[in-house]
Amino acid sequence: MIRGKLIYGLVVMLLAVMVGCGGAPAEQPANDESDTSTSETNDESTSDTQDEASDDSASDDTDEAEGDSQASSPVGGSITLVYNDRALIIWNTSGTEVDISGLAFAGSTDDANESFSDSALGASLGVGECLALLTGRLTGQDLPDDWACDPVRETSLTTNVLFWRADAAEDETFTINNGDAEAGTCDTAGRAVNRLDDVTCMVEW
Repeated sequence: MIRGKLIYGLVVMLLAVMVGCGGAPAEQPANDESDTSTSETNDESTSDTQDEASDDSASDDTDEAEGDSQASSPVGGSITLVYNDRALIIWNTSGTEVDISGLAFAGSTDDANESFSDSALGASLGVGECLALLTGRLTGQDLPDDWACDPVRETSLTTNVLFWRADAAEDETFTINNGDAEAGTCDTAGRAVNRLDDVTCMVEW
């Protein structure tokens, strides 16, 4: 009788062990679902990263194209005039190329001889470039060193068109025009107005 109970107990224990071992694999599909979800997440993340990189590249290309377009045509900026009673330079001190096709000057009097515009000045002036208007036999090499101007173009003028030089005490200023519009006025130079040193005048163009 006792032996029978022992055998029965052993059988029950073996069955319990077998049932326990056989039930473990039932949880495996959950891991498969987790792996699938992780894989899908990684794929989506990779796709998003590639899309963002493509967008950034397209944006950079667009910006470069716009920059090239803007750089291809002259735009407004500042020009600086530096002069004395013998010479005047027109210097592009802005950060962009300037269109000077409409550049013209007028003296302080109504004398037509004191008006000046010349297509020889060119249609545009690059960044840092300068032009020189000279009297007599002066050349660009005769300009003062501290003007730091190596003119890309230079024009010699006769004494009756020196619009920036005062002939009388009342000749205080001269005018700079951009086409039909007045761009600014600057002080004249010369003994008549007691301005014998270099004069500098900046004009928004």
